[in-house]
Amino acid sequence: MLQVNSKETLIAFWKKVGILIILTPILFLDGSCLSSYFPFGEEILFLLTFVAFLVFYKRARPRVRRIYIYVLIFSPLVEYIMSLGFDMYTYRKNNVPIYCFFMHAICVGRLFEFTRLKPIRKTTRSLVKML
Repeated sequence: MLQVNSKETLIAFWKKVGILIILTPILFLDGSCLSSYFPFGEEILFLLTFVAFLVFYKRARPRVRRIYIYVLIFSPLVEYIMSLGFDMYTYRKNNVPIYCFFMHAICVGRLFEFTRLKPIRKTTRSLVKML
């Protein structure tokens, strides 16, 4: 039977991943609907994500820091192949914004940190047994 301390899990979730959910609306600064109000939305987002990346990177443990760097290295390759090479999606200015690479690294790093928390690992074990 799956027994989860929901309060403990919820606190762990908001500590590691909740900040990403709260900050998601900031990505609309680069959207087509707000581009007339924020002509430098892409640059603003780059600065915000770069500062956030530095903060999260500095706070992370060495193993998670390596993950941040690996994602930062491979993210441009994947973005260029998928968006420009295969035309799977396009960005507003027909380029790949630099903030995407930092945002990918932040998301993967924070989610990895989330999965390594004790209450989440306990839940994971129960879920794997159940499946």
